[in-house]
Amino acid sequence: MKRLFGFPILSLLFGLMWAGNGEAHHVGDHAVVLHTNTQWDDCAIVLDPSLTLNEWKTFSRDLASIIYFKPTTGAKPLGKGRFDVGLEQATTAPLKDYNGSWNNTFSHPSADHWLTGDNHRLSIPVITGRYGVTEKLDMGLLFTDNWNTNYGWVGFDVKYVFHQDRSRGLYYAARWSTVVLTGVQDMDYYQGATDLLISRDVGRFTPYAGVTGTYSVAKEETDKVDLIQQRSTATEGILGTQFHWRHLSMSAEVDFARINMYTLKIGVAI
Repeated sequence: MKRLFGFPILSLLFGLMWAGNGEAHHVGDHAVVLHTNTQWDDCAIVLDPSLTLNEWKTFSRDLASIIYFKPTTGAKPLGKGRFDVGLEQATTAPLKDYNGSWNNTFSHPSADHWLTGDNHRLSIPVITGRYGVTEKLDMGLLFTDNWNTNYGWVGFDVKYVFHQDRSRGLYYAARWSTVVLTGVQDMDYYQGATDLLISRDVGRFTPYAGVTGTYSVAKEETDKVDLIQQRSTATEGILGTQFHWRHLSMSAEVDFARINMYTLKIGVAI
């Protein structure tokens, strides 16, 4: 029963995080007319006919940093038969949501309801689950969905530990992940990524670092615009640390990318 105690807490936090992402308003720092659509209670991905090719390119590249399946853990494997369930809060560096690349790809429930608040940061809660298939191989799933609007994404990853020195608590791993945007009628978006990770246990802490290469594909699926499919590659740096105590784990990670991402995670490992 003690092992299951963390699950209702994670569910409660997930609801609170989405609730805190709701009413995003600006103080009037940008004279931009927002596109409105009363179909959803929150901002939704809806391509506007005014979207230009350059704006479409910028949006597809910006989205690559946000949608990436972040490791939020070091290179150390879970161990055969063990699993980890976690709740993450990923926050972007300030977005230029007043530019056409964001304004012409989103609709809003009202003319004063912005995608982000006055700090221009977008926060996204994510649920993850990982399972130790062998002593060196972990597999994981990612899920996020905002029930007040039309978008979310799902992901899958595999991590293989190719070198470990348990006496020193030193681990090296390769990781592969893929993510698919869901719920959006106007566009399709897919991403694949390859990571190299290194971590070392220092007491209850596991600092880790890594490098990532991503490949993303964005394709519009609407008659409102006629834009060519976008394929983009990017390199990201990863720096984070993980704290362990009994079955509880907490992580803090920074992903250095086109749009820097800051992620906090709380998880239960069994």
